[in-house]
Amino acid sequence: AHRRLRALAGPGAIEAWGRAARPPWAERHLLIPGDWRRAGVLAHRFRQHAILCLRLRAPCFLRVLR
Repeated sequence: AHRRLRALAGPGAIEAWGRAARPPWAERHLLIPGDWRRAGVLAHRFRQHAILCLRLRAPCFLRVLR
């Protein structure tokens, strides 16, 4: 699924990893530049519940999709 999402996200998308020590956790992430609504459409298609929106010089926010 991640490979398909990567292909649909386009050439500007950046691969990243999220990790935590307690409890042990690791997950691949995909950073998609541009309008959050485009990323939201892809997230919905891949059954994600939320996306984290980042903006330069502004607080980030969690956009809940479901």
